[in-house]
Amino acid sequence: LGEAPALAGSLAFGLGGFLLLWLGWPIANSAALLPLVLYGIARCDDPGGRRDALLLALGTLALLLGGHPETILYTLAVALAFLAGRIFDRSKELRWALARRAGAAMLVAGMMAAPVLLPVAEYLPKTMRAARIGQPSPHPSRRDGGALAKTYLPLVAPNAYGNSRFVDYWGLTNTNEDASGFVGTATLLAALLAVRARRRFPQERLALGIAAVCLLLLILASHRLLLPLSFCFSYLGACTLERFRCGEVRRWSLLIGAVALGAVVAWGYLAHPHPLDPGRLAVFRLGWLRWQLRFLALAALLLVGTASWRRPGRSLAVTGVAAVILAELLLAHGPANPPMPQRLAMPVNGPVFFLRWKLGRDAERGPGYRMAAFGQDLPPHLASLYGLTDARIYNPMAPEAYVERIAPIVFGWRGEVPMLTAPGHPLYSRLGVRYLLAPPDAELPPPLRKVSGDEDASIWEQPEPRKRLFVDAKRPSGPLTIPRLEDAWITAQTDLRRPQRLGSVLYQDGGWRLLVNGEARPTEVDQGVFLAADLPEGESRVDLVYRPAGFLWGWVVVAVGVAVGVALLKPTTPTPPPPPAAP
Repeated sequence: LGEAPALAGSLAFGLGGFLLLWLGWPIANSAALLPLVLYGIARCDDPGGRRDALLLALGTLALLLGGHPETILYTLAVALAFLAGRIFDRSKELRWALARRAGAAMLVAGMMAAPVLLPVAEYLPKTMRAARIGQPSPHPSRRDGGALAKTYLPLVAPNAYGNSRFVDYWGLTNTNEDASGFVGTATLLAALLAVRARRRFPQERLALGIAAVCLLLLILASHRLLLPLSFCFSYLGACTLERFRCGEVRRWSLLIGAVALGAVVAWGYLAHPHPLDPGRLAVFRLGWLRWQLRFLALAALLLVGTASWRRPGRSLAVTGVAAVILAELLLAHGPANPPMPQRLAMPVNGPVFFLRWKLGRDAERGPGYRMAAFGQDLPPHLASLYGLTDARIYNPMAPEAYVERIAPIVFGWRGEVPMLTAPGHPLYSRLGVRYLLAPPDAELPPPLRKVSGDEDASIWEQPEPRKRLFVDAKRPSGPLTIPRLEDAWITAQTDLRRPQRLGSVLYQDGGWRLLVNGEARPTEVDQGVFLAADLPEGESRVDLVYRPAGFLWGWVVVAVGVAVGVALLKPTTPTPPPPPAAP
């Protein structure tokens, strides 16, 4: 493709919804790395040197460590389909060389990522998300008569159902999920015209096929399919713009496509107001209708004019379309992740200061305890940025056994955020929660005791919370101290007068290993989730090390991968020329 069409396609994908709306989530990593992996495959095809194989290996490794399994799989599927297309475009005698070079690079990358991938493969079946696979969707709108429109319309009219940034949204889920496939009205027009093109560019049919599969599966599967779909839309649009740049203009097809797309956009905004209050966000929605029609009309006028222009003028018109795409996507997606004011960057108010003083990493007694909050005060994971340990988990990959165990103190869920209740429940002590964060006017029942508070919040102390590790409190036979407390390594010192049972507030998924005076000991599971074990009498050093079996085997795979990579990428010694023949 020429520079102007390639620029338009790259702007469409790079500023499209999947990258900009998911900025800050691991989901965006896969979108950012997809072009790099495809470029590495193309480089392995031509020129095909060692450095090109290394580029593909590094890109694939970064993708595999991107952090979101579903989008990683979709990205790898697109990459493998792209590689297969390049292989079959080659002559028969050259196919094996490309397959071997690119396949080996991607295989080595997978082996280098094994210490992460193998534990993840062990852990995923135990998660909350895995337990909910196959269950009915929690969103009723997926089952109503408008599900089809709510699935596909945000690809064309991203604000037809309102916008989550303004709280009011009546689509399927939220703006990030539903509208992340929007890559610009001009891009959609160009991609639509690619369906009936007379001349095809390399891998254009592959992009059409992937886009068709994604569109068919979108109503049944996850909205993460919008990642490959938006990439294919961007490439198909760039191919159409290249045809316009080369003078392959079909005015009537362009005009019919523009009118049809404009009609769909208008229908999307005018026929889908809020079901209970049609005036809600009306100014915003109708404003976006006008903006999209303006961008559509401007792009169509620029492309229609290419019929009577020479090559430089046509390139300039396509560059104008790229500018239209740039302006629309910045207007649509730019405000999605605004910069946070400096005054809001990690503020430390009175309650947070108290919790850090008592439970922070530098506190003398703090590391052995957790905290929790009621309602929406101090959302889960935010506490970790202050050096605090929270008993709550906000993550679809939370262990299902732990979620079931804390059910007695959860009164509901806000999305996938557990909302806690039942202050004074003994489960808080069992979870190692020492302090509870509550609204400033809260009155919690005894034996909870208010220890701090101001106009922001009140803090209540839980009596007799469990430390991270403990022995039977009813029949103690000696002290237990914790000189080391790290994420994956905990050390305790004991001096017991008789054998004692070790308890903990740690979730045992099978990865924690117990060493007593350097010797491995078996562990057990208490109440379905907590790690437990038997300790001998006398002085002992107890080490708990988190080492899943997949992690250990992963390093074995890494060693093999290093050997394979060195063997494949090492420079070859040139064969010296034969000595001249004797006269």
